[in-house]
Amino acid sequence: MQIKNTSGKRLVIRACISGPGFQLGGIEQSEMLTLQSQECRTIVVNFCPTVIGPAIGCVCFQPPHDCHSQRVVTLYGYGGEASIKVEGIQKGPSGPFLELGQARNLGRPLEKSFSLYNKGSLAAFARIGIDKKGLDQAFLATAVFVQPQKVIIPANSYAHIRVTFKPRRQDVEKILQKQVDVLSITNLHIMWGDEPTRHRTRKIITTIKQNELQDRNKITPYGSVCDTFPGERELDELDNFAEHMFETMHELFLTFREYELVLTVDRALDDSMVHDLSLSEDSSALFKTMYSTSSEAGSPRLPDEISPGIPATCSAKRDSGESWSVRPTRLDFRTNERTKQFVIKSNFYTTQFFELNSNYRPFFKFSPMEGQIRPGQEVVVNVSFQMGPPQAQQQHEQPIVIVVYIENEKITIPVNIITRSRPGVGPY
Repeated sequence: MQIKNTSGKRLVIRACISGPGFQLGGIEQSEMLTLQSQECRTIVVNFCPTVIGPAIGCVCFQPPHDCHSQRVVTLYGYGGEASIKVEGIQKGPSGPFLELGQARNLGRPLEKSFSLYNKGSLAAFARIGIDKKGLDQAFLATAVFVQPQKVIIPANSYAHIRVTFKPRRQDVEKILQKQVDVLSITNLHIMWGDEPTRHRTRKIITTIKQNELQDRNKITPYGSVCDTFPGERELDELDNFAEHMFETMHELFLTFREYELVLTVDRALDDSMVHDLSLSEDSSALFKTMYSTSSEAGSPRLPDEISPGIPATCSAKRDSGESWSVRPTRLDFRTNERTKQFVIKSNFYTTQFFELNSNYRPFFKFSPMEGQIRPGQEVVVNVSFQMGPPQAQQQHEQPIVIVVYIENEKITIPVNIITRSRPGVGPY
């Protein structure tokens, strides 16, 4: 701040400061200052917080022998900080990016997660915005969904952000036409800062609006962080803050940080993949069907590459060390049994999409039929017969299997229908 001697003679004053963490810079406490007539002097105040929380103090200027004539400047501060680290993303030559998946898997939503870690001592806020303008691929941004978009992150805690890409059929067609290996979908703008500063900014903006002290359009840029956030709590300790509105609002807003993250899709395809991902004009399906209908049995049959003759596999492992499994490896339905269960276990690092099928699909009802499975999660699937085992035994001509799909991988579960047993003969 600056002080000025507006009198016509020399002025001698003492500067005193009080309040937790406030210090005068460049001069000693209670040091005498001499100002000539009309002279200006810059006074520096440092805030070195000693405790976490609000701090209120003041700087007092007064003549050495006159305690009734003084000027007081109130000081407001808040001890602590928030510091956000973005984890689970990749770094490239052009900056950070998050690969949502490969174009070959666009038959289902592509989903990836990343984390925000608050390594500071104060609760932090983060607001994630989707850039839906200014990019050639702006039409793809409308298919991007972020959950949550507003989050409060306690000190030394994580927040996990899920990004889902659900393109329409016409969007997938445009992606396939792009002659690039990696397609940029859109940008995510992450704004973050500490919660007390956001509340101080909101308090000032509310006062400005209530008293109509400024054109609302001029404070619109600040409004994005002043909305209510899920899980936020009121900071009553800020009630005693009476800060200068316009200058303080701008300075507080400058403490917020922004981080830009590019969302990408790996479009590397060979000719056969492009053919499989082609869109049919006379069908509502995104991609070519996974099975054809048998006129004899009246039920969908699995394609040759997942023939029931292949032995059941209980687990699948990738080169990255990620894996998933299904247990038990076989389902036995006995007379009068209509419901069985099996469990899908994920050892992936990210959330995956799974779906179920069978070569005798009308026999079964699955719950759930498809869904998402998080890292380390186990999903229990209920398998219900839509007809009794004796009826099923009469209608099926080849071994019955249930197939679980995750991306391009599958696990096959044989289904054994046991109708009755004869003395000395096993069940059949």
